[in-house]
Amino acid sequence: MAKVCGIDISGSEAVIVALEGGPDNFSVIKTDFKKIGINDYKNQADVQSFRDTIIGFFNNMGFDRIGIKERNSTGTRSGGTITFKIEGLIQTSELEVKIVHHATIRSKLRGKNIDLSKFDLNKYQYEAFETAFSIL
Repeated sequence: MAKVCGIDISGSEAVIVALEGGPDNFSVIKTDFKKIGINDYKNQADVQSFRDTIIGFFNNMGFDRIGIKERNSTGTRSGGTITFKIEGLIQTSELEVKIVHHATIRSKLRGKNIDLSKFDLNKYQYEAFETAFSIL
C-alpha cells in the first residue's frame, strides 16, 4: 500500500494532498498542512525555513514518494521563478520525487469517475489530489 503526497505549486505556495492505498482503493490522509508557502523568496532564512518545514513534513508522514504537477517553463501559462525554486527545494528530499506531466495525470484519472466533493478537500487542492492519485 503506497503512501504518497501530491503537490501543486501555485505562486509562492505548495498545495498538498496526501493519499494512501492504490488506484482502486485509496483514502485521503488528514495532514497538518493544506499548503506551505515561502514568505520572502529572496530571504535566505525564509527559504531555509520552507525547506526545513516541507522536508520535515515529508519525513514525519513517512511518504513513499512525492509527486509535483509539472508547470510550463515557457509561454503565457508558464510557472513563475518562485515556483521553480519551490520545486527545487522539494527535490532536495531524500524521498523519490516525480515531476508529473498533466497528460499523465489525465490518463491515470481516465475512467475513474472520482467525486472529489466527498473528500475533505478545498477546491484549490483538487490538482494536488489528482497529482497524488497519478503516482499511487
